[in-house]
Amino acid sequence: MAASGELFVPNPSPLAGRGAELGVLRDAWRRTLRLRPTVVVVEGAPGIGKSALVGAFLKEVAPPLVARSYGDEAWERRPWEVLRQVVQELPGARGGELTEEADPALVARALAEDLGRVGPVVVVVDDAHWGDRASMTALRLAARSLRNEPVLLVLAHVPVDAAVTQGRSWGRAHEGLHEGWRRLVESGEGDVVRLEGLSADALLRLAPSWGQPRLSPSGAAHLHELTGGNPLHARQLLQQVAPHALAYGQGPLPAHRSMPLTLISRLGSCAPATRDLVAAGAVLGRRFLLAQARELAGLRVGDGYGGEVTGGVGWGGVFGGAGQAEVVGDVGSAGVLGDGRSGGVPGGAESAGAVGGAGQAGAVGGIGLVGVFGGGGSGEAPGEAESAGVPGDVGSVEAVGGAESAGVPGVAGQAGVVGDVGSARLPGSVRPGGVPGRVESAGALGDARSAGVVGDVESARAMGDVGPVGVVGGVGPVGVGGSAGAPGMGGGAVRGAGGDVGEALDEAVRAGLLVEVPGTGGRTLAFPNGVIGDYVYSDMSPGRRRQLHRAAAEFGGPDALWHRIAADQGQNEDVALAAEREARRQLSLGNLRLAAVYAGHALELTPPGPHVRARLLTAVETLLVSGDASTARRYEGELTSLTPGPWVDYVNGYLVLLGGRIAEARGLFLRALEGVRAARRATPVEGSPLQDHLQDHETPAPPSTTPADLEARIATQLAIIGVVQLDYQDMVFYGEAAVAAPTKEPWVRAFAWFAKTVGTALAGDADKALRELRTVHLPGAPAGLDGLVARGMIRLWTDDLDGAHADLGSAVERATRGEPLRIGQGLGFLGEAEYRRGNLTEAVRLTASAIGDAAENGRVWDYPLLYALACYPLAAQGSWEEAARHAREATDWSQLLASPMSFAFAAGARAAIAQAAEDHEGFLDAAEAIETHYSSREPGAHLFGPVRADALSRLGRTAEAAHELAEFVARTREVDRVSAHLAVARVRAQISEAEGEPAAALASCEEALTLAKEAGLPLEGARVRLVTARQLSSLGRGLAAEAALREALHTFTACGAHAYEAQTRRLAADLGLSLTGPVSALAALTPREREAVRLMRTGLSNQGIARRLGVAQKTVETHLQHAYDKLHLSRDQLRALKLDD
Repeated sequence: MAASGELFVPNPSPLAGRGAELGVLRDAWRRTLRLRPTVVVVEGAPGIGKSALVGAFLKEVAPPLVARSYGDEAWERRPWEVLRQVVQELPGARGGELTEEADPALVARALAEDLGRVGPVVVVVDDAHWGDRASMTALRLAARSLRNEPVLLVLAHVPVDAAVTQGRSWGRAHEGLHEGWRRLVESGEGDVVRLEGLSADALLRLAPSWGQPRLSPSGAAHLHELTGGNPLHARQLLQQVAPHALAYGQGPLPAHRSMPLTLISRLGSCAPATRDLVAAGAVLGRRFLLAQARELAGLRVGDGYGGEVTGGVGWGGVFGGAGQAEVVGDVGSAGVLGDGRSGGVPGGAESAGAVGGAGQAGAVGGIGLVGVFGGGGSGEAPGEAESAGVPGDVGSVEAVGGAESAGVPGVAGQAGVVGDVGSARLPGSVRPGGVPGRVESAGALGDARSAGVVGDVESARAMGDVGPVGVVGGVGPVGVGGSAGAPGMGGGAVRGAGGDVGEALDEAVRAGLLVEVPGTGGRTLAFPNGVIGDYVYSDMSPGRRRQLHRAAAEFGGPDALWHRIAADQGQNEDVALAAEREARRQLSLGNLRLAAVYAGHALELTPPGPHVRARLLTAVETLLVSGDASTARRYEGELTSLTPGPWVDYVNGYLVLLGGRIAEARGLFLRALEGVRAARRATPVEGSPLQDHLQDHETPAPPSTTPADLEARIATQLAIIGVVQLDYQDMVFYGEAAVAAPTKEPWVRAFAWFAKTVGTALAGDADKALRELRTVHLPGAPAGLDGLVARGMIRLWTDDLDGAHADLGSAVERATRGEPLRIGQGLGFLGEAEYRRGNLTEAVRLTASAIGDAAENGRVWDYPLLYALACYPLAAQGSWEEAARHAREATDWSQLLASPMSFAFAAGARAAIAQAAEDHEGFLDAAEAIETHYSSREPGAHLFGPVRADALSRLGRTAEAAHELAEFVARTREVDRVSAHLAVARVRAQISEAEGEPAAALASCEEALTLAKEAGLPLEGARVRLVTARQLSSLGRGLAAEAALREALHTFTACGAHAYEAQTRRLAADLGLSLTGPVSALAALTPREREAVRLMRTGLSNQGIARRLGVAQKTVETHLQHAYDKLHLSRDQLRALKLDD
């Protein structure tokens, strides 16, 4: 059994999520073929799928001639390189040896003539933003001059805004394509296809063919959030991050290689203040308030940004005197420090020897700390003081500007103090007159114990001690703070470089690191995609992250708890209690994944004591409810050590049920239900449907922490076990009880409705179940998304394929938008809906995803069903090795579960293979197992119908087959299913054929074909045509037999059912009929008879045919009658045949 190991990966899929865009290209090609030259511009960010879209279009339409060229950064300044590639693909074209001085207008004229001569043609220029100017000019002028030539020109390029957002230089792409292209497109001669990111649903469908079938809908939602749906980024991320982390992780993910290297380089080259702003944003989230990020980063507000007083974080104002001086962050000019009221040196004076602006050579950039070591460069000395300031001593790299008489930055009483640092750690000494201290090693400022100076710097990382006034770290590239610089902390906030927020924000936006959220007045920022924020977050040291989280928690708001959790390193009952309450709140809102995250944190943070038991049970149940059985199983040892009780028994039962131990789970649930009843004996709940169902059994009363709706939870699980065990009494009884039991939790109520309605349908009353679910798609429906999956399953079984596809597809799509999809089988049943509709490729992808999701999250009890559903399309495709492996997996896991449902589905997998391979003995073995284990009252739950009668009829055992068929009809008489009637008609035809009655068999085939069309089952209809062809051939109607085979072959080919294609070709060979070229039966007709038949099939009357052929009407009638006699067909039958005339 390999569900936890390597999983099947489907072949690369067709283009997903680009149907509308592909349609634009199709329409453009149709216009081109009508002699309307067309230009299509395909634009989008790097990796968005432009080349893939164009490639899929070319593969689909297969134009007679394609001239494809590629722009390249290295060729941008090589004239005529793009055009040289184009003309190489044009037979007899000129322009292969153009000189640099060639006139683009003359070249364009020759190119237009060549294109018009060789058409129809598609000219593609990939990466047109790198196209050399001469070629692009000639192509544009040639396109303008085309009039009636069948030429389609497709340009794929990266627009300017996308290039900037990706954080890299795109050379001339920043200029955009020439304005003439836009005018050409807008003139009505073309279209623009703008590619945005794929939807989460499309990512889910593509993941299996990218080698990752384990992605779940919730994981796809997170993947979309991180990558914006960019296929390249999503595929790279899937190769590096476990699907489980995508589905159930909270907070930023580890850094990954999909981060563009140029963006990393640009981030590293930013000023310290910019990096601090971006780092603060990464801690706050993917979307955050500028004011909070500025506060967290310790940045000042400069000109045009409000003029606030900032800097200090303690009690004494800003980096200066305790109550005597304030610093205003006026960094719009060259200075840094503002006006000091008692002795500070005014900033912004270029001649005063104060700290110079970061943009000046040799100046120390302002980072809010007396101008410590600027972002204008590393190893630079402060600016010269022309009158008052004198440069300070330089220990190794940097120096601080001094002042001979006036108090310099940082006023402590009467003197500014800059620490005398021996090893970048010791406190500074106060010297009268504000003489700067010596910086011995890294230029760090000293530890301020009594005044507004900067904090202790350890190992060139600004991890400042908290002093009475405030502490500041730094982020300079060479000075304080090292490469990333961890800000120090003071007064509950973290301070970084102290630079100007306006300059930092401008640089971050220019670099493509941040964007302003539209409609917020610039007050809210966001990362262009989650990749950037996650990289910055993971690149910080754990210590710095915790400090920033601790400071961010002080802002309050809905994210405060998460910041408290991220900042805490040990056990903390206060935070644990808050996390527990948040888990309950998320559960009440139906946010199962978040509830599981917070419940897990509550357990981790709980100190030893009385709260551990309840939080352990809550955490495990919440994990199970969210579908994460693999993580829940880690707590199995702790659970079994708890004293038994209703809640403990229920959670243990839930865990072992998903592990496939069904009988053990049922025993635990029944004991839990008895315990609930015993605990309620003193104050019974009137009207409980379970009170009289259970025997008296004294058990200890549950503790007060037991959920009030435990009865509903237990009854729901017992109903589900009834479904799996095909115990109709239990599935109906406990389903009714689950819905009737009181609960305030929407997730409990929704799963109860799922259990009840699915059980009701399998018990034979699907109509009642559908009535109860008629409003399930509406907002606020009690059954929720679980009920929508239930309705989709029941619609599938009742032959409403369109409704089933809509419900199941909507459930999966909503799950990829963040709604909790508790029923993991929903993906599998959506795959079966695609299989029944004949979409085998999509069925393979969806069922592979369903298996991967179950394997990733340890839902063992789903395996037999999901492996069987996946086997159906694989068998039809003729993927024998994979189909056989899936059948073995279904069989092996069914032995572990030992339930009738699992045995039946495993047998169904074997039956599908035998049916497709024409292994009649193997089909009978599988049929025996299906009939033994699955006496369903809902015949539409599978398409095998009277499966034992089907197998017996193929072996020629007609008497037994007729008996089995009659029993099936009697058993299903009260349930009217078109698919079941179809199977009955086909098997009846096979029995008649085996008994040598082709006319009777043909009548049954015609009935079956009508039913297949009504039910929308193309594969079933095509299989009936194989039986039909045999009967027609027996009756001497070779033309009709050949037509039936050709139509069957067309259907099988369109669906990708290669196993059945092979069956069709073998049958044609046996019957001596041709499936290619002219219809062999028509060879018996004379040329005049064939022409009359051809015209008759176009709908012409005999009189019209006579006029067309220039003969008498009587002659036409004679020709046609001869044809009817030779072909054994009537006029209507011959006209209805699908023939390639």
